[in-house]
Amino acid sequence: MADAELTRLVQAVEAAQLASRALTDEDVAALDRARSTVGSTAAEITSAARLELRSLAHRLWAAVAQGLATSKEGAKCRSLACELFVGSFVSETMPTKDAASLAVHWAFAGRAWMLAEEPQSAQDCFTESAKQWKLQPQRLAPMATQTFIWAAEAHFSQAAYSEAFSSLVQARELIGELISRMPKEQQEAVLNNFLGTCYEQALSHRVAGNAAQASDLLNLALGAAGTVAASSRCRLLRALARLGPCDNGLVHAKQALALSPNSKERVLSFQVILELVVGEGKPPERPVDPKLAQEAHTAAVGLAKEQSPRSVGDWALGENASLINEAYMQFRAGLELMRNSIFLLSSSFWAIGSRGQAWSTDMTDAASRHAGGDGEAGPQGPAMRGVFLLLQVSLIFGDVELPPRDDECVEKESCALNALQRAGRRKTLPSEEPALLQEQELSSSEANISWQGVRETGTSCMWTNCDEVALGPTTCHHWRCICKEGYYYNKEASKCTAEPTDLGDLDTGGKCRWTNCNPSRGLTRCVSYKCLCLAGYRAHEGKCIPKEGMRQTPETGIACGSPSINDLCWKAVDWAMYDGIYADPKEYPGLHAGASSFDEFQLFINKIDPVTCPKPCPTMYETFSSPRLLDPSYHPVKGVSYGPAPVKKPGSPLNNDDFMADITGAMWADWGRGDLQLIKDMGGNTIRMYGNDANTSHRSFLDLAYKKGIDVIAGMSDFGFTQGPDNCLINDWYCFDEAYFFYHKNLLMGFAIDDFKRYHPALKALILANEPDLKVHPRSLTCRAMASVFDAILQAEKDVGVTGNPIALTITWSFALFPDAQVHPNAPALGQMEEFWKCLQQGTDRPPINYKPKNDLVKAFRERFVHSFNTANKAEEVARMMLDKYVHSSFWTHELKVPVFIGEYHSVHGDMMRDLSTAISMAKSSRYPFFMGYSFFEFSRSYWKGGPEMEFGMFGYGDCPLMDMNYTGLTYTIWNLIPLKDRHHSDLPAALKKAFLKEHSIVMPRWRYFSRIRACRSCCRTLILLAKALPRASLEEPRG
Repeated sequence: MADAELTRLVQAVEAAQLASRALTDEDVAALDRARSTVGSTAAEITSAARLELRSLAHRLWAAVAQGLATSKEGAKCRSLACELFVGSFVSETMPTKDAASLAVHWAFAGRAWMLAEEPQSAQDCFTESAKQWKLQPQRLAPMATQTFIWAAEAHFSQAAYSEAFSSLVQARELIGELISRMPKEQQEAVLNNFLGTCYEQALSHRVAGNAAQASDLLNLALGAAGTVAASSRCRLLRALARLGPCDNGLVHAKQALALSPNSKERVLSFQVILELVVGEGKPPERPVDPKLAQEAHTAAVGLAKEQSPRSVGDWALGENASLINEAYMQFRAGLELMRNSIFLLSSSFWAIGSRGQAWSTDMTDAASRHAGGDGEAGPQGPAMRGVFLLLQVSLIFGDVELPPRDDECVEKESCALNALQRAGRRKTLPSEEPALLQEQELSSSEANISWQGVRETGTSCMWTNCDEVALGPTTCHHWRCICKEGYYYNKEASKCTAEPTDLGDLDTGGKCRWTNCNPSRGLTRCVSYKCLCLAGYRAHEGKCIPKEGMRQTPETGIACGSPSINDLCWKAVDWAMYDGIYADPKEYPGLHAGASSFDEFQLFINKIDPVTCPKPCPTMYETFSSPRLLDPSYHPVKGVSYGPAPVKKPGSPLNNDDFMADITGAMWADWGRGDLQLIKDMGGNTIRMYGNDANTSHRSFLDLAYKKGIDVIAGMSDFGFTQGPDNCLINDWYCFDEAYFFYHKNLLMGFAIDDFKRYHPALKALILANEPDLKVHPRSLTCRAMASVFDAILQAEKDVGVTGNPIALTITWSFALFPDAQVHPNAPALGQMEEFWKCLQQGTDRPPINYKPKNDLVKAFRERFVHSFNTANKAEEVARMMLDKYVHSSFWTHELKVPVFIGEYHSVHGDMMRDLSTAISMAKSSRYPFFMGYSFFEFSRSYWKGGPEMEFGMFGYGDCPLMDMNYTGLTYTIWNLIPLKDRHHSDLPAALKKAFLKEHSIVMPRWRYFSRIRACRSCCRTLILLAKALPRASLEEPRG
């Protein structure tokens, strides 16, 4: 954009500010053009013109400071001003004072983007601001503190909760350093802002059921609250108390009571104590304990001293009277100290009996005795004081400390907490099905006292509540614990188990009320006095035969198989994997959240309830002692690079690029679009991945890939290198801490099996970084970055204890030429490989690398390293420029054999029908025995990138919406696939299949891709039954 246009744009912004109006559409378009061209503009202009750019930046900052501050246009203006200011120093060193000013303006630009509800743009601005703070920590520390708080809010709005907490920790550290040097007014402002952010995020986590993260946030806030008002500290302590458990909660509630500066704070603290001891106005849900009884009594008396009787009496005469009477009846069976508190409560109702309440004589007598025997019957009598005791709990006042109304986590159950997407909030299996095992329908009066048949557990609840941890979903029914509706008592498991929903298919017609089932009926089980077939079998003419799709294992003769997604077994396993084990890990001995497989959970449920779940067919995982990719006899790599971002427009929001996560099965699983099966059908034996979110499980993806015979080459996400809150870029490319943190979690979330003793056999290689030679600046520090990541991977393996099935490690270099390369300057990619190997051999602790590894990197390189690179060149060019030189390199000698593969291969200029076949024919040939093959780039078009990237991809997205996928807080539509063509009009999927299988045709299930909307609509109607059966909480109803 020319200087004149920039000047007109700034004048338009100033005019809009003076007139207190929004920018016109024409002005907004000019603003967007300016932001897209500001980099090239700054590079081309003269030194004098750069001073003009600086002036324009200051004018924009002045304009948005007066108006447009909270609009999207204002955010764009702030960002443009910062970009202009940076551009004005493109060939100069920015003075310290100007750099400090720029950091402040980047921070305000980020805040403006947050107010415009575009958190990703906000994060970009905060990252720029942080760069300057790292250079001037003392000067910019106060602003950096506020920036970290804003960044935490932006992370939180994007469901990046660990990053939000990390930002708040950094803010807390700065506050600790600065608080003594700040003026008192500034201290209060900074602290209140910090405490408010922690408190609101903690309450959001609390509402969503994530007590651990809520507790971390509240403790973080309390650590910084030493100088704030006592009421603020009390508020934090009460919130922490409500998280439980009871003993810890009482400690925090008493601390809040001791700190309470006034009657209001004391009332709230007493209220929390009673909530913890008695429950929120409900009958007690735990055994009566003498210590808890004393706490309730003390709190009740204290609360009575703080409150007036009028509001309490009116409330007690309302609809809550029956609830309080039930509470009294429950407590009546308790210990003496608890009775004293309840007698005080009952006395209140005796005192107000003249207003229409009738209560039993024993309650009145007890109240009179506790009131001193006077029994004065008026609202002014001493007995009236008892009403203040146990009524003033949360139901009287409500939760007076709710977060602001715009907190969606409080208002909606759909709050997209990233950590809770896997932990879940469901407590029981779906109960829409009728109670099929009920012997007879009873009237309500009969049901209250009658025997409940198969629901009876044989456990009493006269003195304690039913133990749902041990018994499963139960309820107290006339002092007996019985299973809830839709469950029966499973005697083998000693637990309430969900009733099967297809009795007609399981019922052999045999009865077992008095005798066992007749063996002639086959594999049966007595449930509700009926002989039912075990899971995996169906009843046929009074006998149990295997269901279709099930097979019998030779050693046992018992049917095994996987459930369909509409089966109760599938629902039970899904709930156990993603909800139950997170809620109560002790209930699943031998299983690991995020690491154990679907089959392992199915086997666990089968042992408890073989009626619900069949035994899974055993999967024989292979074992190997060295990386398979280094084995000369291993098959060539026929791979597909897989990064199927589910968006169809450039610039669409994409919060995560990990498409191995279980939740993204909507694209690759057989119950979803079936991408893995499609890759297998084309002859692919390898899939190369990119993003890698360590917070999500990858076990289901690896299991399915293994069953289909597809090797997985995983990648380390760029998040830790250039995007995370403590990334390598801002740590001068020392990457050990970030890489170790993420990869250690990867090993615990599906990468390792058998109690984390060996790698999953589907995982064959890990890419330490993708094209680091283009990302690390200066390039001389590439070895530091890669050596520290290499070291972190080895250390994480050692600490977790992973030794079996070792995987290959690689760095995927670009195909760029670097004339300054010390070795092979004219060989793309090979020069970078040689430089890294030379650096390892010379020792990474020498300058300028200055990294001292914890492990022997040279030894690990010799034993586990393979090379890889990306290229868009044709096959013959790759052979001439790289492979012909590789055979003479350091990596193919008698002492060292390091094979190589292409991580991304696709020449948009070549004829793919010929070129792909030529490239695969070179793999493991006599001429190139070290060349393992390639991974075609890429599976689907990356619409979100736009520009030249639109040339890649063998599939595009059609117009048929197959299902919706809720991922990282956003809902994405999963579209059907349509084949794309190259510039020579060759069908790309057919070209790849010809190369891999020597076949041309591609046969796909009819619903998987359509190019016409009419056909798509017809397809979607046939798909609705399948999509409706998907039980994952993350999947929504299909469109059709």
